[in-house]
Amino acid sequence: MSPSGSGRVLKTTDKSLAILEFVHEHEGATMATICSELDLTKSTAHGHLTTLLNRGYLVKHGEQYHLGMKLLKFSEAAKNRDDAFPVIRDGVDVLAERVEEGVDYSVLENNRIISVYDTITNENDPNFSPGREYLVHSTAAGKAILAELSDERVLEIVDATGLPGLTDKTITSRERLLASLEGVRERGYAINDEEYQEGLRAIATVVTDPNGGVRGAIGIGGPTYRMKGDVFEKDLPSKLLRTVSEVEERLATVYDTS
Repeated sequence: MSPSGSGRVLKTTDKSLAILEFVHEHEGATMATICSELDLTKSTAHGHLTTLLNRGYLVKHGEQYHLGMKLLKFSEAAKNRDDAFPVIRDGVDVLAERVEEGVDYSVLENNRIISVYDTITNENDPNFSPGREYLVHSTAAGKAILAELSDERVLEIVDATGLPGLTDKTITSRERLLASLEGVRERGYAINDEEYQEGLRAIATVVTDPNGGVRGAIGIGGPTYRMKGDVFEKDLPSKLLRTVSEVEERLATVYDTS
């Protein structure tokens, strides 16, 4: 999905949302920290925080502000607005049992990969969680989805987000990215070989509905000491492609193609 915000940005709303995102990223924050890190005056921050508290989007424990439980309803609504999600979620769970590794479902939204659902524990990195954003060029899910797009659209996305190097293996040139996407199309799945984080590998492939629309990507990730050799090159890709094929067959009962 492409960004649709081409109109006027309301600075007041933008600041409130920036505060929410900051509190989330830091798992809580004081007013002093919010003022310092977001370059807000105390009076401005106080106004935004009071509004968010009154609306239930933030709660306060001592001097710390935290996200309110009210936000949970938005998370659930965002996931469940798509009729395909329950089928895909079940497929993720089935695949996790088959491979005994972390499995996740992600979508492309606003030029970034958004994690929607996963079975990943804190074993590898506590930063893997639903709702977190990732740059498309550094993840298997991102490259799997990019491979379904035209080169022109791919370049539009990376021009907007850039190609920063997160590790020594991250793809940082347009030419290398386009070449890697050709490999994805030939294999049928994308590979992330320590491109997002050192010590982690992943593979992913897209989920399409009967109308040919790309719903998102399902991926398998884990540490390099397990994701190697035939397991990484043959066993996991086989189970991934098999499971996604089963998911797509089930989606045929969800979507009316007539």
